[in-house]
Amino acid sequence: MCNLITPSEDILKKRKDELSETDFKLEHLTSDQKQLLLETLLDRSAAFSKSLKTIGCTDRVIPTFNFRSHNPIKTLPFEIPHAIQGTIKEELNELIEAGLIHRNISQWSSPMVLVKKKQNPTNPHKPASYRIGPTVVKYYFGKFYASFAKNSYFDKRNFKTSILHDH
Repeated sequence: MCNLITPSEDILKKRKDELSETDFKLEHLTSDQKQLLLETLLDRSAAFSKSLKTIGCTDRVIPTFNFRSHNPIKTLPFEIPHAIQGTIKEELNELIEAGLIHRNISQWSSPMVLVKKKQNPTNPHKPASYRIGPTVVKYYFGKFYASFAKNSYFDKRNFKTSILHDH
């Protein structure tokens, strides 16, 4: 695990370099308000990440889950349409290289679920990631679902080592 509460200098530099004024939608503010807020946001560029390679991770907070059963439920993988297999492999390799996911042979693992975006169904995008196993998490599931429902894409991955990332 990495424990990067304070990212390394190279990650901080990459975050600062990739961030620009156009990344923030501030049209509703007056020009003075916009300038003040932009200065503040750009001064704190370490808090923003636009690419997988600068997300970072931490082991300071490790989630715990109460399952109804401690017995894993095995699920078979879903068939992925041939038209998007290449794109999925590229995206998964990018996530693996960034250290956000790893290959998993856990009894709790379950297949990836990819949901197509309406505006461009042939070009799937990186999903917001989470894996909670195939069993239903007690009464917390409703809260998780509500927070993830706004995402256009999501898939399941090992929750302890995954970073939640909203696109």
